[in-house]
Amino acid sequence: MKTKNFYYGWVIVFIAGLTVFFSGPGQTYSNAAFIDEYIQTFGWSRTEVSSIYSLAILFGIIWGIANGLERIGTNIVWANYFGRKHVGSINGIESTMLVIGSSLGALPLGLGHDIFQSYSLTIYMMIIFPIIGLVCALLAKKPVKNY
Repeated sequence: MKTKNFYYGWVIVFIAGLTVFFSGPGQTYSNAAFIDEYIQTFGWSRTEVSSIYSLAILFGIIWGIANGLERIGTNIVWANYFGRKHVGSINGIESTMLVIGSSLGALPLGLGHDIFQSYSLTIYMMIIFPIIGLVCALLAKKPVKNY
């Protein structure tokens, strides 16, 4: 008996439809309640409010894709360097350090603003940390498999 192949395009259409259905009422109507306030407070036109809203949605989509790809990459790197047995513990430590680093980020920015009366110089000074991370990543020795 020959079975019909399932066309997965309809699954994608269904999921996309649900996404539009659920985000439309949740975001659009609640955002619309504040449009007049945006226009009065910030002096924006309705076109600017619409553009900002559209750009915010686009940013969210791009950010979600980038973070998803980043998570795939880090899991592959952790598994290659430390083995699959320890990926869970390493992800736990990584998440903890990420939260600590995020919470400590406000302190130098606040102190820098108090000292320099601007965030710009402090941000330029903090660029050293990603550069150090990049150098460490490039200098890391490739894993050797022990079979």
